[in-house]
Amino acid sequence: MRAAIVLARHELRLLVSLLRWFARRPDSGGGRAFGYARGQGAVMTGFWFVCAVETFAMAVRLRTWPTAHRVVLVLGL
Repeated sequence: MRAAIVLARHELRLLVSLLRWFARRPDSGGGRAFGYARGQGAVMTGFWFVCAVETFAMAVRLRTWPTAHRVVLVLGL
């Protein structure tokens, strides 16, 4: 159970970081900023594409279980 919580927290932090990057907002945790966002555009675009494909594939695979289908679709979006 602890591993699931740690993985869920990591996934949430990853998505928050992606949203902050997309909105061009720096991290408010202090520290030193590095200017590498311009070079990461293609990687982040690819990552967003893979997330969309994964959400679609899970929706197709879970179409026979409506409750699980809705939960995974909401989490994917």
